Amino acid sequence: MEPAEELAEPPSGSIRRSPGAMLAAQRETLELSIQQVADQLNLTMHFVRALEADCYDKLPGEVFVRGYIRAYSNLLRLDPVQLLLIFDEFTSQKIARKEEAIKRRDRRRKDKNRPWILFSGFAFVAVAVALWYLNPAVPAVNIAADPVLMTEPETSVLAAVPLDTPLSLSTQSAVLADESIAEDAVLLPDLAELEMADAVLSDVASESEDFGQASIIGLETEDTVSTRTVSYSWTGADELTLHFSADCWVEIEHRGGDESYKNASSAGDAVVIKGTAPFSVLLGNARDVKVTFNGRSMDISSNIRADNTARLSIGM
Repeated sequence: MEPAEELAEPPSGSIRRSPGAMLAAQRETLELSIQQVADQLNLTMHFVRALEADCYDKLPGEVFVRGYIRAYSNLLRLDPVQLLLIFDEFTSQKIARKEEAIKRRDRRRKDKNRPWILFSGFAFVAVAVALWYLNPAVPAVNIAADPVLMTEPETSVLAAVPLDTPLSLSTQSAVLADESIAEDAVLLPDLAELEMADAVLSDVASESEDFGQASIIGLETEDTVSTRTVSYSWTGADELTLHFSADCWVEIEHRGGDESYKNASSAGDAVVIKGTAPFSVLLGNARDVKVTFNGRSMDISSNIRADNTARLSIGM
């Protein structure tokens, strides 16, 4: 079917729809099958389905996607400029949704760490109150404002001895020794209280370090990302292995039965299938796939088409 010179109007109510939905609706209006569209555009049926489902991540890249949409629009007698504008708006909204999801995830992380911050603050206040209670500050005394203190004489051990009484050297030594013992008796409780406060502070600091370390370990292990390997054992002794360095659509069939594998693989994934050769393989992003058959690496560069797809028959 050749595209007509006049462009058709988009289906009713499709102005605000996605570009893939508009293409699918127009194709059904023209009574074209996906196979017919794929043959006329020289694409695989999976590429056509991905375009109509707006699954652009399964296609080679944005430059190729825009070319596919333009060619598909011309085939269906739609305005390619209008379809590309809708495609840009659709991708912009998709990017905005991803950014909003990232912001929500960051907010959840902050909310998860907030209890530890509050706990640290409460612990600091508790330690400060404990230190103040165990070692209160001595209030300053204003002698000039208190006439009673001004008239009240200081009392000491020497006050019990009349001033006009001469003291011998031994008596003076005994009196001074008594005063030193009294001062030491007053200071000893303060030293014990300080040692107790230091012990409490050390325990709280140790607990804070433990909580902090546990929080850091949780953050480091929360976003751990790993690759995956998919294995299937069908009838047969041949082994086919595919390693993907980028996102790629893949289909695999074998001669030993009706089993098949159809899925989109991500970068870092590996697919291992045991079955009966030959294997029929369809790759959507062939340049980023490493193929190994029965332990031997295969060179598929000559089978890669212009749209970066490849259809292989391995083990003939």
